[in-house]
Amino acid sequence: MKFLKAKKIVSIVLAALIFGVALFGTYTDAEAAGKKVTTKVTYSNWTKAPRVKTGKTTVVLKEAHAGVAFIAPKTKVYKVTVSNFVNNNDKKGRLNGYIGIMTAKPGSKNVYYTEAKTQGGKSSTLWVANKAFLKNWKNRGSYKTSYLYPSRTATIKLQKGQPLFLHGYFSQNTNVTYTLTIK
Repeated sequence: MKFLKAKKIVSIVLAALIFGVALFGTYTDAEAAGKKVTTKVTYSNWTKAPRVKTGKTTVVLKEAHAGVAFIAPKTKVYKVTVSNFVNNNDKKGRLNGYIGIMTAKPGSKNVYYTEAKTQGGKSSTLWVANKAFLKNWKNRGSYKTSYLYPSRTATIKLQKGQPLFLHGYFSQNTNVTYTLTIK
């Protein structure tokens, strides 16, 4: 009789432990939106890039063409906004470059540039600059509003399970932080 009670207690504790581990894993995945993600993964290895969810995420790029991946949870038009670009090597320093928009067919490992609707028309790259760069550029007389923005928004239709890889390239350095919002 005592053996059966002990066996039942062990199975209850084991079930609680498994439930706790599963809950913790789900919790950390759900927390990716609204968190900080650091990446060195380039588009050639995009499947190993940190995954982001819908919502706001701070992205730190440590290599040229490094980026993050988003897997569409359902078929719909997604709104992607990139903003608040910071040159981490010089917080007041100028910064300009682009965020490339790449997709793949669901289940495929081959990404390709994809055009999305943006403020400047259809484009596969979101050309961006921080305010320090834009101020300097404007003072030199070479400022064109259709080319560089401190914040860019793109809308793109994705199928359920379709990946979106957003990689960045900045001429001043490879240590850049920006805010990514996906709705």
